[in-house]
This record gives sequence, structure tokens and C-alpha cells, in this order.
Amino acid sequence: MQKLALFLLKPFGWSLKIEPLPSKKYVLIGAPHTSNWDFIVGLLGLWGGRIRARFLGKKELFRPPLGYLMRALGGIPVDRSRRANLVDQVAEIFRREKEIAILVAPEGTRGKAPYWRTGFYYMALKAGLPIALGYADYRRKEVGIGGYLYPTPHGGHPGGLRPHPGVLPGQGGPWAGEAGPHPHPGGGGGGGSWVAWIFWP
Repeated sequence: MQKLALFLLKPFGWSLKIEPLPSKKYVLIGAPHTSNWDFIVGLLGLWGGRIRARFLGKKELFRPPLGYLMRALGGIPVDRSRRANLVDQVAEIFRREKEIAILVAPEGTRGKAPYWRTGFYYMALKAGLPIALGYADYRRKEVGIGGYLYPTPHGGHPGGLRPHPGVLPGQGGPWAGEAGPHPHPGGGGGGGSWVAWIFWP
């Protein structure tokens, strides 16, 4: 599968860049998410890097016959009715697996997102694992993992929330200057397609 993925990327001018993985277990996020093409490009990037990322889905989607396909694609059923315990469910998944990457789309939409949803951050924090910063840059035709973030609790800040400048697109983060196929107006510095923030308490 790795050779096939690299073979398919090369004719279209795409290159693969993955920073060395610091752990066999991590949360993988991908941005920017502006097109359905992100799935295809991202999937080829994962195959090319020999990364079998898993994803979360509500347990109702895993009933037969669809459930067989969902599991074959790497899906993991979770109980979304227990919203307060979703982070604990994911932490338990990480605890029992020796090697796993769980893929999360932090924007939660293909539209312009003023900030990212924070679930992935708390999942990694609870499990004590790094966050892999995945991207697909359509301008440079490059897909991969540009770095890793180690989540830490930062309580006591006035207002309870503050931005993490290390992952701000256009400000030196791994998505600086990167663009999706459908850039959002006014988004991102240096040609980036959107502006997003990570917040924590």
C-alpha cells in the first residue's frame, strides 16, 4: 500500500514529509479542512507514511452491515451519549493499545472555523500523549506531519482561555503559509487558507 500511495502522489507533483514520530501512540489532527479532496490526499499521505490511523464514530454506525466496513476502515465505536466521558473513553483506548494513532479533524467543518474544537487536546492531555500536526498544503503540493505538540494544563489564566501561538497558521506554526484547495477569504498569514486557534483552560 505504501508503494501504491507514493506512486499515485508522484504524477500529480505531491511530496510526502513526515517528521520522526516521538511515540507509537498519539492523537493525529489534520488541517486545513476545506475540501473533500483532503480525505483522498490525506489517506494517500497516511498510506505513504505507513500510518494506520484510526477514527472515532458513534456506536450506532457500527451495527451490521455498515459496522463491518467501518471497522475495516479503522473506525472505533464510542458512546456519544456520554459526552462528558468521551475523553475518558479515548484515554482507555490508548491505554489498552500498544500502538495506535487516532485521527481527529479539529475544525469540525469544511467552512471557515474561527477556532478549533478542543476535544483532541483533552484526549491527548488525559492520555499523556503527543499531538501530531498533520497538514495538506495544496500550494506547495505537500502532505505530511509537520511536528508534534505536547499538551500541558495551563490553569489560572484570566478568563480561563488563551491561544497557543505555536500552532497559529501564518505565525510560525506548522501550518504557516499552507493553503487548502478552497482558501477562506482573509484566512491565514503568508497565503494560509484560514485562521484557527487552540484554546485551553
